[in-house]
Amino acid sequence: MQNLTSKKSLVNVLGVVYVHTKTSDGGDLYLTRFAEPYAEHFEIDNWYERNWFNEHKIRLIGTSSVYRVPTKEINGESLDLVVKNCRVGEDVPIETHTLQEFCDAEFNSPWEEFALVMEMQEGLYGPREIKVKTQQPLAIYVPPEKMQPWQSGRSRSKINRIRAKTPGIDLDILKQYKLIYKWIKGKNLPEVFERIDMDDEEITRHLKAINYQALSALGRKGYLVADMKPEHIIFSEADALRIEETGRSQNNIDAYKRQVELLYQLIKDGHYSVVDYELLLRTVEHDNEVKNSRRHHYLDDQRDRFKPTSLPAHLKRIEIFGVPYIYGHAESTGGHLWVVGENARLFDYFLPERWRKTPSLKLSDKKEVFYTITKDNIHLVWKTSR
Repeated sequence: MQNLTSKKSLVNVLGVVYVHTKTSDGGDLYLTRFAEPYAEHFEIDNWYERNWFNEHKIRLIGTSSVYRVPTKEINGESLDLVVKNCRVGEDVPIETHTLQEFCDAEFNSPWEEFALVMEMQEGLYGPREIKVKTQQPLAIYVPPEKMQPWQSGRSRSKINRIRAKTPGIDLDILKQYKLIYKWIKGKNLPEVFERIDMDDEEITRHLKAINYQALSALGRKGYLVADMKPEHIIFSEADALRIEETGRSQNNIDAYKRQVELLYQLIKDGHYSVVDYELLLRTVEHDNEVKNSRRHHYLDDQRDRFKPTSLPAHLKRIEIFGVPYIYGHAESTGGHLWVVGENARLFDYFLPERWRKTPSLKLSDKKEVFYTITKDNIHLVWKTSR
């Protein structure tokens, strides 16, 4: 059987670097930096072998196919994974009021979702005192099998709209994309309230209030979740136990009040995690700032394009006819990219997904020469070599 690490390459998709490998079943596996040290755990036989997966999977609450499953033990260690099917291109089954507020909501592609989660973990936008804790994004697995069109549940028009948002990212409408996250040990908000002695009406009121507070904190950090639910708010095992033990006070009359106060304090202090990112997106203000920031950084880097910078592992320096280039693989199209200079930071600006399908103006009737403004607000002229 082919070993996972026998053929691997580093690829960059939407700013996230993956170790890409072909799996023993002929599929594709993309490991993030969090998963790469555990590459052997992600060999297909160690988590997705049919008998193992069916015997050990636990279906999680939700409208999509989401499972918790452990890997087999490797060197005495097993990983708890959350495996979910990406619903990119499918209809969004959310409530009417949510649809009215997020009428353009679309399920993220796997690449968009991981990129946004990584960005949210870094927390560079918004108040520094607010930290959004998330699951660790580990891997994207693309099985080799293709579905029939009627099986996919995907709309070609939706896929085309997503391609327009992230030009150059190739999505196969007939393939499954499985996103793999690390399991967070703890309890979600409704599970915590199961240990608080109060009536259903009061519980519902607090669930809505706490959900709103968590959503507001996300908004201050520059993000929105179109289907935020109390089930998406996770407290650690230690904090869940603290809340439960607070309810065992001798003065049982007021115990539930102290439990609720502790819950609100944990939310205020950011002692919780948010899960489920398939409808995660940036706020308009944040998205505009990201674009403007990238343009400003681009101008600085272009000015210093011949000053050597540190080189990421997935890029190389080469020289052709005396001209220095930064060279790398363009995973989104399967092509190769050479960027003039020695500043490795420039490479991402010229990835095809940043400019290949943005609106363009043809500058010649005889040649393929086009003017476009890239997704980073960079004015670019590109042409096909003859």
